[in-house]
Amino acid sequence: MTCHCIAIGIDAYKSPAWKLGACAADAIRFADWAIGSGGVDPSNLRMMVAPPGGAPAKVDLPDSGVRVANVAPTRKAIMALLLTEIRKRNWGASDRLYFYFAGHGCSHEWARGQRPEPVLFPLDVKELPIDSNLLLGFEDILSPLRAYGPRNQLIFIDACRDFALADYASTAGASVGRYLRPVLDDAGCAQNILYATAPGERSLELGSGYGVFATALLEGLNGHPAALQRLAGQTDYQLTFARLAAYVRKMVETRIRRFLLDTPYRYVQAPEIDPDARQPEFEIATIDAARVPPQPLHVRVTPGDKINEG
Repeated sequence: MTCHCIAIGIDAYKSPAWKLGACAADAIRFADWAIGSGGVDPSNLRMMVAPPGGAPAKVDLPDSGVRVANVAPTRKAIMALLLTEIRKRNWGASDRLYFYFAGHGCSHEWARGQRPEPVLFPLDVKELPIDSNLLLGFEDILSPLRAYGPRNQLIFIDACRDFALADYASTAGASVGRYLRPVLDDAGCAQNILYATAPGERSLELGSGYGVFATALLEGLNGHPAALQRLAGQTDYQLTFARLAAYVRKMVETRIRRFLLDTPYRYVQAPEIDPDARQPEFEIATIDAARVPPQPLHVRVTPGDKINEG
């Protein structure tokens, strides 16, 4: 199976108020997983990260020991990759694409009554509404991937989806256009999307320097037992997109409650599958039972319960 991966992580935004600290690290961790368990050849990986110090020419993937080329994740560079490179290099002939974005994002209501469109902020967005033409509407990403990308696409968006563009609705709307939703098109291209948050919510970075969503996502992709299901009549386990999403949602909610336990701040972040996903039961991986570690079984017994013997 031939797989490709695009990993984007942006910390070093031009506006001091927008700077982040975990997005590039999370994108690098995702890329490391992709060329390991994800089955992506390093030549089929495209890295676009800007850590707090800026965008380096090369990035080291610590687990695999591979050094890969890096491109600054500006709007022009991202669109050149999506509109030109993947078409010229015939990515559509391959089997699978992993797409990961970590950085600033928000939601924009393109029209009254329409479900808000995710909007992503590339590196070169500094000030709104002046730079609204540099925003990436989600359709800017999904449309070329549908047209030129592999048949099966797993898309992970680790960004806020609050309504930060409410004051710039006219300029932002003209820039990002209309969201057409992920589809299973006539050519059979399936786009399964998992967001770090639901519309109106924000995404949290942990004190460890990693995003809470990315941490849970990579645990699930690496075959955490709680994300797996046993195949009927077989000894192997299966990781599906829906099981992965359920695991990520549970772990994100649990860790946010624990992280903010001693604060009065009420924080809500609930990862969700795009409601229009057409293949939630898509199989990401089959994992041999020998690779799945045993898990403790906790049983609660109350006084007076009858236990059948024999």
